Amino acid sequence: MEERKTLHELITTFDVSFDEILTILKAISNNKRLIILIALLTGRKSFADLKEDTKLQKTALSNHLAKLINSSLIFRPDYNKYQLTSDGELFIRAIEVAFKKSEIREKIQTEGLQRRKFSETFIKSFFG
Repeated sequence: MEERKTLHELITTFDVSFDEILTILKAISNNKRLIILIALLTGRKSFADLKEDTKLQKTALSNHLAKLINSSLIFRPDYNKYQLTSDGELFIRAIEVAFKKSEIREKIQTEGLQRRKFSETFIKSFFG
């Protein structure tokens, strides 16, 4: 019964907050914006620092930063400085926890090990 209630609460949360959740997922799903969020885990960064981290041009970086600010994942505490919001950090941590517990991660790690073993065997057969 408790599990059912939890599932019901989950569905209700998505029903009530669907657009807000979708906005956050869209903001996080871009690889450059995810790089920005990860870079900001260490603290405030300047526009120049983020430009270097992302290898983006000024206009593109400005657009990505605006999207993250509009999604309330980052903010500008000072001129030319950017920082994660508490929600931004919370979402990044939630992704990390979910990934660590996921079957996808296990599959990726297993396939990676298999590829490495194959590569080692292949190299030994030719150069070994």
